[in-house]
Amino acid sequence: MAGAPVRLAITVGVCYAEETHPAGDWVHPDGYIVVEGQTWEQARALARAVLGETSTGFAAFAFDYPLEEFEARPTQSRYYPRGRLAVFSALPHSCLKEMS
Repeated sequence: MAGAPVRLAITVGVCYAEETHPAGDWVHPDGYIVVEGQTWEQARALARAVLGETSTGFAAFAFDYPLEEFEARPTQSRYYPRGRLAVFSALPHSCLKEMS
C-alpha cells in the first residue's frame, strides 16, 4: 500500500527578486511553488524538472518544506505575500484512477 502523497512548498533565493529565474519571470521569492509526488524524491525531482538548474548545475530553488506545515506558519503571508505561484503534480488524476 502506498503512503500518503508528498506535497512540498518550494521557495527560491532572494537573488531572483532582481534577476530572472531560469524557469522564467513567474518565479519570484515573494511566493512559493507547490509540487506533489508519491514520494519526497519524486516531488523534488518534479521541482527540479520544472524550475531547472542554475548555471553552476545546482537545483534552482532554495528550500522545500512540507506544504501543510509551511502554510500553517503565522509568518507565511508576510514572507511570501504573493502566495502560491503555481502547483505541479506527478500524482495520477482521480479521473484516470476511476477509468482503470
